[in-house]
Amino acid sequence: ITEFAPGVKSGIELEDGGGSGVVLSHPESRVYLSEVMCGIFVGYCYVSKLTLAVLDDMGWYQVNYSMADLYPWG
Repeated sequence: ITEFAPGVKSGIELEDGGGSGVVLSHPESRVYLSEVMCGIFVGYCYVSKLTLAVLDDMGWYQVNYSMADLYPWG
């Protein structure tokens, strides 16, 4: 889908800070703190459903969403 609702684009917020390998290629750390896919390490990282969804969307991996960590942030 391209919109969650009329005028509301679908997707996740991407990182707009950091180096060239991080900007617009990782989830926004402010929103997804400690997510393993974030470009900024702040301690323990979680393999959440977000990580699994990114891998699933690539089409290269078959993921098991029941293996995701409970996400303690937000």
